[in-house]
Amino acid sequence: MGLLVAALVLGVLAYGLWYQSQHPRRIVSEGKVTVQAKRAGAAPVTLRTRELDVAGKRFSEVELPNGTWIGCDGDCAKAVREAGDEFWDKIERERR
Repeated sequence: MGLLVAALVLGVLAYGLWYQSQHPRRIVSEGKVTVQAKRAGAAPVTLRTRELDVAGKRFSEVELPNGTWIGCDGDCAKAVREAGDEFWDKIERERR
């Protein structure tokens, strides 16, 4: 039974690697978005955005200040506002 599970896991991994090599992520466009902070009086922040094509499907992403790209689902400003309080705390610390 253990060998069957191991073979299945390896098969899924091999298929994933093959599929990724056949359909690599391609950056279609890049841009910027300016987002007003959730806290009153805080300065807005401008972040990089990009649109990716993966196997014929388009995805929008925005880059957080720590270098992490998160999905936008078409509304990058909303995704950043919903990123969480730790994101906005980090922005405030960097500005001081």
